[in-house]
Amino acid sequence: MADQTAWTTVDPQDEHDTDYLAGPDDPGRARRLTWSDLMKRVFAEDVLRCSRCGGEMRLIAVIQDPAVAERILRHLGLWQRGPPQGRHVVVEPADREPSYVDA
Repeated sequence: MADQTAWTTVDPQDEHDTDYLAGPDDPGRARRLTWSDLMKRVFAEDVLRCSRCGGEMRLIAVIQDPAVAERILRHLGLWQRGPPQGRHVVVEPADREPSYVDA
């Protein structure tokens, strides 16, 4: 006996049924990707998948205060300062030597 959940076809002539629209002008289409999807595109790795066991991870908090982030990282022994700020080269015309400005 045939499966009762057959696919239905959409008549493009039916002006009340817009489910067949899949283009960029579809008002129901999501306009933005999630941050995890964007990270997956850039780094080609699922950031919500544990690298050790392969289990699914979820975001539980977002820390925006730099002092709080530093305190947590120091507690975990992961705090490292960035490289010291160096001098910036000021671009001069080709007939002069470059000059340096301390940051």
